[in-house]
Amino acid sequence: MVYLYKAGAAWTVPDNDETLNEADKVYPTFTGRIGDDVRFFGFAVPPANLAGYWVVLEEPPAGYRFYGRHDGHDMPVQTAVDAAAWAAGTFAPPVRAMIGKLELA
Repeated sequence: MVYLYKAGAAWTVPDNDETLNEADKVYPTFTGRIGDDVRFFGFAVPPANLAGYWVVLEEPPAGYRFYGRHDGHDMPVQTAVDAAAWAAGTFAPPVRAMIGKLELA
């Protein structure tokens, strides 16, 4: 998934497991291809305003994964109210790369 994310004043990268504010995401209005290996995205953001956004490349984990001792996360055994609460607390977040400060050349 590719989108823009409005940057805060401090320009600090949020932790990968931190949920991003949906209201600050700007999804592409169009996309296209040039050949087999080049893809482009268009956003409804004026070029002069791009300096206030991150470009985000986000990929969900391959399949459904939960944190556990087997993948380097030493999570303590938890007592959950129900299975849905346990899953929500241990589900592996997507992997994302954030590229910013964008500047016009």
